[in-house]
Amino acid sequence: MFLWIARIFLVFDSLIFVMVGTFLFTDPKSMGSLGFENMSPVAMTAIRTWGGFFWGTGLIGLIAASREKWLIQGLVTLFVIGGFIVMTRIYGIAVDGMEPKQLSELRDESLGPLLAGIGLIFVWIHQRRAR
Repeated sequence: MFLWIARIFLVFDSLIFVMVGTFLFTDPKSMGSLGFENMSPVAMTAIRTWGGFFWGTGLIGLIAASREKWLIQGLVTLFVIGGFIVMTRIYGIAVDGMEPKQLSELRDESLGPLLAGIGLIFVWIHQRRAR
């Protein structure tokens, strides 16, 4: 049962990556609301590329959720990628300064590693009970 709960957390985290990837890929102009002012073709293509990265990460998580033996690897992968996104946001706030919008972005970006971390805790509980 605990592995199913961990798998659900992995699927939710993966779907967040897919959702963000879809948003970035299909509507790069909406990034103007986040402060991106130069929406040249080069900038829009770069934003779409980020969308592809998020799609790929979400796909890795969904594939890992399809097999029990890949569950830990998928959770760790999404935890590490999401954790580096959060650490980069915090570094940017510390180095570049903070605006209120960044705190809401930090909150949203923290959800991914939080879900993966909770999934890893459920895997750990399962392994402890199996002994």
